[in-house]
Amino acid sequence: PMSEDEKVRGAINTDRILSLEMGIISLAAIGDVSLSYKIAVLILVGFVMTVGVYGLIAVIIRLDDMGLALARADNGLKKKLGYRMANAAPIILKILGPLGMVAMMAVAGGIITHIFHIEFPHWTIGLLGDIACGTIVGLILAGGQHLLLKIKNSFTAGT
Repeated sequence: PMSEDEKVRGAINTDRILSLEMGIISLAAIGDVSLSYKIAVLILVGFVMTVGVYGLIAVIIRLDDMGLALARADNGLKKKLGYRMANAAPIILKILGPLGMVAMMAVAGGIITHIFHIEFPHWTIGLLGDIACGTIVGLILAGGQHLLLKIKNSFTAGT
């Protein structure tokens, strides 16, 4: 099991990657404009993504607390809703991990297919192609990192 510090480090690294991806997508979407316009767009996208995404994450993380608060209410409907919210929170969090990973692969793959001008006949095939491309490149990079660590460890073990 991962420690709390490892989970936090993983979340921070994921946030860095997603922020970089959002910046690249934003710059690609606005095209050839002045530097000041690009900076303004990046600031706006950064603000909206921070407030929107982290606001949504805060709500999801506190969903069980909000549910427990409602479950303590005298009103039967609020109580029932509170129990459902509290019970749904762990399920939602378990789903978000794999879903987030697939989303990261899709965004990374979309950047790669955009750079190489790879076209797909339909958006659903394009989405699957982006996921496949992001996954393949991710696996290659992970394999390369694993290989480099093995090589590094073989040199340090011999000394």
